[in-house]
Amino acid sequence: MQTIKKNFIFITLILAPFAYFMSFFQFTADATISQVLVLIILYPTAEELFFRGMVQPAIKRYLSFEFFLISISNVITSLFFATTHLIYHSPLDALLTFFPSLAFGYCQDRYSDIRFPIGLHSYYNLLYFFFI
Repeated sequence: MQTIKKNFIFITLILAPFAYFMSFFQFTADATISQVLVLIILYPTAEELFFRGMVQPAIKRYLSFEFFLISISNVITSLFFATTHLIYHSPLDALLTFFPSLAFGYCQDRYSDIRFPIGLHSYYNLLYFFFI
């Protein structure tokens, strides 16, 4: 039963942004291959290695409780993640990165494997690139 619940949550995390991005559907293919690779591979990998690979586990050592399947270390890390996006994004867009960040942190908490948040983050960025 626990495996079914984890799989259901992961599938939901995969499908959730698709519905959101489809509401803004405007296919744009004017980016270069190098820009696409940076957006889909380099940024998600670097961000997840730092936030989910280093920051979240460090916070979790001191604050390890959960609230409705979301750990407090995930919430704090996601706030930090969203704040760093203020550098290149509007305040609203930076704030909106908080919610996908919770999904990435959830994957790290549940699966204890950095590949899951990296893969999910890459997938979300891919959808963002194609639909926004």
